[in-house]
Amino acid sequence: MSNFVRQPLLSPEVEAKLKEQMKRKWLSGMPGKQIADELGFGKHGTSYEKVKPNYIYFYRQKFNLPTRNDPPFEKGTHRYKKRPKELGLMSPETFINTLNTKLPSISKLDYVKRARAYLILHYWTPLRSSEIYERVIDDFEIMKDKIIIHLLRKKKGHKPTDESEPIAIPRVFPLVDEVVEWLEGKQWQKKKVKVTTRSGKVKRVLSQRPFHFGKDTANAYVKEVFEDYYPHYFRFNFISEGADDPDTTIAELKAKTKLTLTALEKYIITDEKTEEKFDKRKIKRLRDKGLVK
Repeated sequence: MSNFVRQPLLSPEVEAKLKEQMKRKWLSGMPGKQIADELGFGKHGTSYEKVKPNYIYFYRQKFNLPTRNDPPFEKGTHRYKKRPKELGLMSPETFINTLNTKLPSISKLDYVKRARAYLILHYWTPLRSSEIYERVIDDFEIMKDKIIIHLLRKKKGHKPTDESEPIAIPRVFPLVDEVVEWLEGKQWQKKKVKVTTRSGKVKRVLSQRPFHFGKDTANAYVKEVFEDYYPHYFRFNFISEGADDPDTTIAELKAKTKLTLTALEKYIITDEKTEEKFDKRKIKRLRDKGLVK
């Protein structure tokens, strides 16, 4: 599994063709979504049926086409109703108690089991929501002491041919065995999806995604249990909690999140007590050395 490599979606010939087609339309000012639709991104029978519509922006970057859209949010505004700093850190105790109160595990409904497993993965990893729900069952490696999720993290400069950037979750963490039960139980294998065989025939097969839903459902799951929160908050929380631990090194945090130091800084939730805690720890170290009383 460590040598996992994702194959390119397009052959060099098809990609070269896409570059020429896309360049003309992009430079004419046509919106990205319209370009993806006209070229047949994600549509069966086209040269680009394996390419998701939102990949238009990946190829825009790869082909070095100029950016032209205004930022989605005005300077000084924020996409979230409440900023992560306003929400603060969510302790494991708060997460567990709130989850068990709002979405009790005693329910036998598959909906509840799926939602709980999804939220548990969110809390114990720094993954984006799509990095969880887009995974197929073969991306999950279940071991005696941990779960390893094999994936390519979504970030600027990412290439489809990059090697896997797995993340491990110790099974000793609270509630993680619920995720194992969900993955191994196969209750999730109910939805059917269309696939194209090598002969060109289209058939319907059972989905291989344990969390077969999209961003709207992901957001709904979080809102149902944590009213003022949103999926991306848990990424802030994971990184901030790690940074708040004096025993965690920057190197360890970078290794776990696969983020640069600059990116990590954007995710760390700071509060008024941060500087005070820093000074107290420094005073203790100096006192231990006999340099201060």
